[in-house]
Parts: sequence; structure tokens; C-alpha cells
Amino acid sequence: MRGTTFIALVGLALGVMKGLNGCGSTSGGAADDGAAGDKLAVVTNCDPAKQTGCATDEKCDLFCSGGRAQFSCRKDQGTLVVGATCKPSAASGVDACPKGTICFASARGTTCTSLCDSTVACGVGSCTTVQALIGCAADPAMNKPFSVSVCQ
Repeated sequence: MRGTTFIALVGLALGVMKGLNGCGSTSGGAADDGAAGDKLAVVTNCDPAKQTGCATDEKCDLFCSGGRAQFSCRKDQGTLVVGATCKPSAASGVDACPKGTICFASARGTTCTSLCDSTVACGVGSCTTVQALIGCAADPAMNKPFSVSVCQ
């Protein structure tokens, strides 16, 4: 049996979220929309691992919008390096992590962590699919877990 890693993503105005007990996998992307038949757990408008689908001065980032988690384009304000301690703005969710990373909490702390997939390799560590939850909706029952692949 494969080991399961649990993470807690840091999101817009939410501080550190709770990790989930479960396992899952993605099918070629850095994020998965959750179980079949469920309302999408995360909307993916760009490719977070490859950083495609955005303008040159933008990054494909994870944040809350309209009560839902989504990977979408927004201005790249990345001034930190991979592995640096990060904390998103409580007002906007913008963090200072570079393109291709997300700010999330794990046993190692809250850091800028690289995203990966079957075609985007990790420079350090291995690509691991983890279950995540980001509390975007006011009704906790509407927040759905999703898979995301990160370098660990």
C-alpha cells in the first residue's frame, strides 16, 4: 500500500487549512477536480505545474474566488525562492512564492513548494500526490477535497 501524505494549503483570508485523511491521484495535471459526480472541488483555468495559459507577467496560482478554490492566472508577485517560508495576504491571498509553486503548510512548515506532474519533474525530492482542502465556501459542506501534486 502506498503511503499517503497530508497537507494543508494556505488560502485567501483563511490562514492554515486542515489536511484531509484520504488518498487520490491526478490524471496528468497538478490538480484534480475531485470525485466523479461531485461539484468540482477546484476549478482549473490554467496549468499550475507547466505554468501555461497565463500572460508572461502572470502565474497560474491557487486561490479562492466566488466561494471556490481555483487555479487561475494572476499577477506574478513572486519574490521568494522555492522552500522559503511564505504567508499569503489575508485580504487577497496573494503570496510571494515564485511561478510553479504554491504556499502550503506541511510538517516542514509553511513554504513555497514546487508543483509537478507526470511531465514536470522535481529538481529536489519526488512528485507526490496529496489530498488538500481549502476552505473557500462559507458553508464548510461545500468545500471539497482535491488532489494536487507537489515536490517533497
